Amino acid sequence: MAKKSNEARAAKQKAEKRAAERPPGGKTREDTTHDMPKPGKPPTGPDTALVIDFGKYPDVLGRVRSRAEQEIRPVDLQVIFMLKQGLQASVEEG
Repeated sequence: MAKKSNEARAAKQKAEKRAAERPPGGKTREDTTHDMPKPGKPPTGPDTALVIDFGKYPDVLGRVRSRAEQEIRPVDLQVIFMLKQGLQASVEEG
């Protein structure tokens, strides 16, 4: 019984310490990440998936894989990252 109350007291003190260290009006990483989707749980709904056949463009797939390795990303996320970069660049151009 005493062990549980000591654990509860320690948890409360830890939470108070973190609250005291928080910048005034600032958000911590915990505050900003709770709204992010969990990894491995893609959004559900129509038109959220795309299958790309690189059969005619194996060199492009090789370049994407190489870049994904360099940037330590899965290939599918590397494709999304590269698409976002291209779209942002086209918006900035015109």
